[in-house]
Amino acid sequence: MPTKMPAAHQHNHHLQRRALAVILSALLLSACTEPTNSQPATGDTITLPKQAVMTVKMVKYQPSFAFVGVITPIKQTTLTALTPASISSISVQAGDRVKKGDVLLTYLPDTLAQSNQSATPFELTAPFDGTIDKIFAQTNQSYDKADAWLEISDTSQLKFISQLSASLLEHIQVGDAVNFGVDGVSHTGQISQVDIDKDNPNLINVHVIIDTTNDETADLLGRGVVGHINYGQIQVGVIMPADAVYDTALQPANLSLFLQPPHKPATPVDGFVWVIKQDHSLSLSAVKLVEYYPKTQQFLVQGITEDSLVSTAKLDKQAHGKQVMLQ
Repeated sequence: MPTKMPAAHQHNHHLQRRALAVILSALLLSACTEPTNSQPATGDTITLPKQAVMTVKMVKYQPSFAFVGVITPIKQTTLTALTPASISSISVQAGDRVKKGDVLLTYLPDTLAQSNQSATPFELTAPFDGTIDKIFAQTNQSYDKADAWLEISDTSQLKFISQLSASLLEHIQVGDAVNFGVDGVSHTGQISQVDIDKDNPNLINVHVIIDTTNDETADLLGRGVVGHINYGQIQVGVIMPADAVYDTALQPANLSLFLQPPHKPATPVDGFVWVIKQDHSLSLSAVKLVEYYPKTQQFLVQGITEDSLVSTAKLDKQAHGKQVMLQ
């Protein structure tokens, strides 16, 4: 959650508030001396109710960028036939926990079986501690080279890998924390590896490790997530009520990109806010929607200065540039 401006800025903050009070007082004075019809005949002014004008609340926030991925075991592999062979015995079942080096099955290569009927079968052992996910092999069956026999995974940790633009490489370091949400529950992972994509040098692969409890593992496996990484310097934004923020078509801002924790889109979303300038004119100002706070139904918005008044009224584009009067 963003934090309030530090005490060091209090003096300037008070001066800006006083300036805003002067502008607001002037608007209120005009409301007492001018007609209250919503659209005077000149077409150069517009009348707004006093409750539709508000000052903005400035907050500090940490910029971040988002990336997507699918949660998988930290290790997972399918063990296959190294040579044409038949299965002599299978020592495990799906779901079994095994240790590295445990015998999973035995097999007899076709070349050995044809030359020596009493040959001792070879052993296929677990390459790491893990769980047997699937068994494809059957005893007394013959298999060609590369046919799948078993699938084993290590879920002591989980991970996901996301591809990002290589331009973000300077903002990413091994060890950085990554926040993400699943079904409304927040989780934290850590970047363990960053490498250039072998097929596209303009992309990087970011590996994120997730430490979980046994109860969490089953719920998280296979889930798609959107994570965020903080970067850069602290920035200053504005808290705005959601009904005062509009999309590029001047419709209420679409919340679909903000509904899932951590309530941030992959990149800030374009939007618009009605700002009342110091000369009392309305300005349809472009902003970036950084984050949404569902509990208060507010947006964190970038692109508005602290010395601004904003209108929460729903207006047509034609209102841009008109002088504001209050009633």
